[in-house]
Amino acid sequence: IRLGERELIRLHELKSEMIGKLIREQREQIAVLWEKTNATESEKASFRTYYEVNADEELTDDLLKKHEDYVEALNAKLEKIQPILDLIAKREAIIADRFELENLQKDPDRLKQRGASLTKQLMKEEKMSRRVKKELPKITHILERTLTEWYE
Repeated sequence: IRLGERELIRLHELKSEMIGKLIREQREQIAVLWEKTNATESEKASFRTYYEVNADEELTDDLLKKHEDYVEALNAKLEKIQPILDLIAKREAIIADRFELENLQKDPDRLKQRGASLTKQLMKEEKMSRRVKKELPKITHILERTLTEWYE
């Protein structure tokens, strides 16, 4: 029993020494999750302990627990909104293709090519055009519907 008690004391001392590092790691994870969830400044400001407590002597187990709980909450939020973020990313990719297609079509030199390279270029443009015309309205509609459901 004494060995167990000594080991417990040793582990508590080790945790006390590493609490600063553990809290800094949690804060790094919070910053990443804020970026992924597109957190607003007011959402970030709502977790005041992120900004207020920085001195090593003020870092406690309670503060670590608050950070861990906040990371857990952010992960849950990210898991909920991930399908919406995926739709947004897909829509943004299609919009980027549309801009690329428009730039390609504005270039008159693209038609001066001959043979296989011209065919390849025109097929690429046609493929992009079909994707933009077919997928963009579909993804936009799904995104609008999903966001409407989300807000309700």
